[in-house]
Amino acid sequence: MKKMYVQYRAETYETIKIVLKFAFKKAEELSLDLIMLTDKRKSQVLDMNLVKGIIKQIRNYGKHKNVNYSFETLLTYKNLNPKDIIVGLSISLKDYDKLDTIARENFIIATELNNGQLDVWKKRWGAIDIENPERKQEEIILDPVLKTCLDELTSRINVSTGISHKNDEEKAKTYIEVLVEYKIPIDCENIKSYLIKNYWGYDQAEKFVMLLKRKYSGGRIQGSNKTDLQKHYDRWKSNTR
Repeated sequence: MKKMYVQYRAETYETIKIVLKFAFKKAEELSLDLIMLTDKRKSQVLDMNLVKGIIKQIRNYGKHKNVNYSFETLLTYKNLNPKDIIVGLSISLKDYDKLDTIARENFIIATELNNGQLDVWKKRWGAIDIENPERKQEEIILDPVLKTCLDELTSRINVSTGISHKNDEEKAKTYIEVLVEYKIPIDCENIKSYLIKNYWGYDQAEKFVMLLKRKYSGGRIQGSNKTDLQKHYDRWKSNTR
């Protein structure tokens, strides 16, 4: 399903109004329910009374009366339905990362409340700007050898458990050793985003990136196999040609 967003603007509630108008219209067109996600403290980011007032205006005179909607957080959204339209009202990039691992098939509409907040998420999905659908979205760009490494690792481990299994963890640590040994350039946010897009769970993608950061900063990681580092590198290098 599509991933869409509203570009940041200084007036928060103008942004919310644009998002909600679009979301109710789309939900009615597709006969889907709306799930509106807020942060777990709800009132800390948005005045929910104002948000509810905007919804009342949008539904005035019987408009969109058949659209069911509810307010949820990632903690309370238990009855996942791939047909729900999910609207992120006041959630962080970390929350979007977690959402993508449990609701990747859903139609998601994101609200950018801080300038640049969702750049990584937008690149992950090639998200569409609601107000400017023709705007070309940047994509995640990785070093070719790094991309080959991540694709191979993803194909060789159980992505449902990530690197929690001993053999999968050893493989991941070994691949990290290769990346460091051959000085492959990395961008940890883009790597995590790429892994999440390719069906890694949030916690496992985060764990991989933390190990990567530790090794790149000069730390040690135990449990890798350093005997065939050059063979791995040569294989990845040849697959990029």
